[in-house]
Amino acid sequence: MITIDDSGITQLGVFVSELERRFSDLTPFWNDFAAELLAEQTREVFATEGHGTWDPLDPAYAAAKAETHPGRGVLQRTGTYLAAATEVAHPGNVFVATPTEMTFGVDAAYFVSQFGENYPERHELGLGVSERVVFGLLVDAEVDTAIAHLLEQWSSDEIVATENEVFQHE
Repeated sequence: MITIDDSGITQLGVFVSELERRFSDLTPFWNDFAAELLAEQTREVFATEGHGTWDPLDPAYAAAKAETHPGRGVLQRTGTYLAAATEVAHPGNVFVATPTEMTFGVDAAYFVSQFGENYPERHELGLGVSERVVFGLLVDAEVDTAIAHLLEQWSSDEIVATENEVFQHE
């Protein structure tokens, strides 16, 4: 007589189903990893003034700004734009995580309500001031590679956690 124990196949089915459930919703990944990576990369854009691509301030404005806001870099007169661009909970920040995608940026309407015509979108569009691209600098191979690496690590961690739960490894 041959006895076949199919409990392993049943556990394997549970394991695969649980992985499918976890990987069908990337919201935890966006919230816990990708948002912070993009915030960090955005802080670097501000610190390096667009990786050195932003035009310097108009000399007259730079002199006035040095008096009223000493030590503040380009697009950092009050720090509001930088905070909105990097802090998910800050007013003006746009962060939306869904199971399949993430949106990260700033809400131009917030800046219009706070600053009128002097809101940061003017810099993005080059209206009356030098164009100062912020988020456009994040869409490159380096950021894609960093997100892919984080996603690979997160996926590996999820597989191990699922394996431990389903097969009850200690």
